[in-house]
Amino acid sequence: MRTVILSDYEDLSIKAAQQVKDILMKKPDAVLALAAGRTTGGLYGELSRLCRAGELSFKAVKIFAVAEYADDTGINSCRKVLENSLLNNTDVKQENCFFPS
Repeated sequence: MRTVILSDYEDLSIKAAQQVKDILMKKPDAVLALAAGRTTGGLYGELSRLCRAGELSFKAVKIFAVAEYADDTGINSCRKVLENSLLNNTDVKQENCFFPS
C-alpha cells in the first residue's frame, strides 16, 4: 500500500475520483461497494461531474450500499444520501443499485 498526502479535501476528492475512474475505464462493469455520509460528498460530487462531462459512465456498474440505518427511509437514510449525492447525478441504472433492507 502507498500513502499519499494531499493538500486538502478537494484534492483528496479529485484524486479518489480519478482512481475510481481508472477502475471503471479498465472494467466498465465493475462492482462498487459505497458508503454514505459527509466524508464521501466530495468524491461523489467529482464522480458526478465527470459523468456529466462525458468522461465517465456508470451504465454497466453495479453498486451495493454497504450500510443502512435500521428502519430509516427518510432523507437521512443511506439510500437517500447515495441517491442525492451520486446516483441521481449519473447514468447508473436503477436496476444495478442494491441496498440492504
